[in-house]
Amino acid sequence: MKILPLALLATLAMASTARATGPSEWPQFRGPHGAGVADESSLPQKWSLTHNISWAVELPGRGWSSPIVWRDRVFVTSAISPGLFKAPSTGIFGNDYAAELAKQGVPDDEITRRVVNRDIELTNESGDVRYMLYALDAKSGKIVWGQEAHRGKPFGGRHRKNTYASETPVTDGERVYASFGGNGGVFCYSMDGKLLWKHTWPPQPIYLDFGTASSPVVHGGRVYQ
Repeated sequence: MKILPLALLATLAMASTARATGPSEWPQFRGPHGAGVADESSLPQKWSLTHNISWAVELPGRGWSSPIVWRDRVFVTSAISPGLFKAPSTGIFGNDYAAELAKQGVPDDEITRRVVNRDIELTNESGDVRYMLYALDAKSGKIVWGQEAHRGKPFGGRHRKNTYASETPVTDGERVYASFGGNGGVFCYSMDGKLLWKHTWPPQPIYLDFGTASSPVVHGGRVYQ
């Protein structure tokens, strides 16, 4: 279950810029300038699921994508699987396991094999995945619309620390673009949720099946992925 707290959204919504975007817009990964910096001077310095937030909402599925904000809308992606994902376990965010194997004299190839078996979500464990784009009301957190951009079995696995919805969407204020890498492609929607066009990619091998996470960028009337 993807939990979307307004702790971050409050930060994004108050971000201001002197350029083309307005005072309540955070249109892409890392904000208006791609720098991860908000110019607003009165942002909260601490927050949690219960402190300094206006609302929190649970969305089905998993996704490491960041929310984006345009006017009164928040857009975010998620990947919904009918199967169970492996639960995170102690040590997967560090290299302690690999270091211990190396200390024991285990060959590098065998270390890689064991680490991959531990950390990779195999395709056959996920089944068909629903790749979703959601629009929420920025004031209430209510889901305004949700669109299934694509449904299908992933072309490859993913690292346990990754998701099938790790690419942050982007908007130019007239359209919102969602990407799901090689597992779905790029999808362009109107601000009210109508699919305008899509572009799919042929399957491409990913190193050690880590999965994808490259967020799209819009510039000069073009989408870069």
